[in-house]
Amino acid sequence: MELPSGTVLDTHKEFETLNQSLLFYEEKFSNDLSLLVTSFKSSEAKIQASKEKITQLKTVLDKNMQENMKKEKILEERNYKLQELKATYEEINSEANDIIHKKETMEKDLQKIMEQISEEKETISKQDKNIKGKLTELDKARNWFRDTLGLQFKKTSNNTVQMIFKFINHRKPNKLYMFFIKVEDNGQYCIPGCNPSVPNLDELVKELNTSNCLSNFILAIRKAFKDLCLQ
Repeated sequence: MELPSGTVLDTHKEFETLNQSLLFYEEKFSNDLSLLVTSFKSSEAKIQASKEKITQLKTVLDKNMQENMKKEKILEERNYKLQELKATYEEINSEANDIIHKKETMEKDLQKIMEQISEEKETISKQDKNIKGKLTELDKARNWFRDTLGLQFKKTSNNTVQMIFKFINHRKPNKLYMFFIKVEDNGQYCIPGCNPSVPNLDELVKELNTSNCLSNFILAIRKAFKDLCLQ
């Protein structure tokens, strides 16, 4: 069966049109594919560059983290040392305050001691003058009684004076009557010994320390010795 000539031409024309369309789309597909490949390669390069950048950033970050850890460790060590220094400072400051307080206390105590020493020196000076005055009086009395009553004085140890009487007993004029007299540190007279014993000796010593008149005491002792001879 033969087709009409017009039909063959139309078919041929359609074929040509279809072929051109295929070529167009093939070329377009090829171009799109080329663009896609180029874009993919470009994206792949960007991805690779991004990966490398991420790797670099990670390396930098790790390095920074290590440095930060080192810095934190250094800061911790410095803070620990600072706390130690602070504790040491507080301890030293406390000791310094304690020393200052003790120094002030010692200065006050020293001032009191110096005042006490000054008072004691003044007291000792007065006692020394008193003792020297009484020793001088004893010396004067010795000379007077020796020349007047035949009384002898002998100085012994520890500021003690022995007084020896003669001519008390007219029956035995050479018999010795004696007593010891001493000035204590407080300036008071005392009689360490008396031979023979006098009954009212304590009263006579009390009167001596009240009146401070040694000559009257010696006369009173001599009278007491004479009274013993009459018994």
